[in-house]
Parts: sequence; structure tokens; C-alpha cells
Amino acid sequence: MLGEHDPGSTITESELEELLLAICRTAGLPTPEVNVWVPVPGEQFKVDSLWRRERLIVETDGRDVHTTRRAFERDRERDQRLMLAGWRVVRFTWRQLTREPERVAATLRALLAQADAAA
Repeated sequence: MLGEHDPGSTITESELEELLLAICRTAGLPTPEVNVWVPVPGEQFKVDSLWRRERLIVETDGRDVHTTRRAFERDRERDQRLMLAGWRVVRFTWRQLTREPERVAATLRALLAQADAAA
């Protein structure tokens, strides 16, 4: 398990984002852009991880940030708006990232391959 994350010490803003990058490195997956602003009509959203060419966004969800009903609802509305703008959005939980990194890597590999096949 990762230790405490020191914000600003890396390009990430959280332990979960750092863990996702580690999973990508270990699995030989392309490194995503992190903490990128993505425009949608009338607004823009900061996303955790982005594969621009593949139009794939990954959000890493810890319970500490997503504890209220309002946050939960806001995340779903945000995902919908990003998808309407042509992005694919997938969310991974703390448990998935820490206990199932091989499954996370396999899912990412498949999603990235789908985009390549469609291109």
C-alpha cells in the first residue's frame, strides 16, 4: 500500500492517482496525462487521468472525497456531460486499485485497445 501522499511532490494530487500511474507502469500501459482540464459545452472539468487520443478518462475514487450524496450526484452528472462531449469515463475505487491492480490494468488495456480498433 502507498504511504501518505505529499501534494505537489509529484504530478499527481492523491495517492490513488499515484497508484494508477504505478499500475500503468507495471503493466506497460501508456502513461496518461494527469489532472487535466477538459472542456465541455459551457464548462470544463479537471479529470484525474486522461488518454487524449483514445478519448478515455479515468477517475480514481476514494471514499474520503465522495462521502456525500451531493458529491455522488455531482460525479454522475459530470460523467454524463463528459460522455455527451465524446469522452469515455471509467471510475476505479480504492479497493480496486489496491486489491485488484491486475484487473484494473486488464480493463485499461481493453479500453485503450477498443479506441485503437475504432480509429
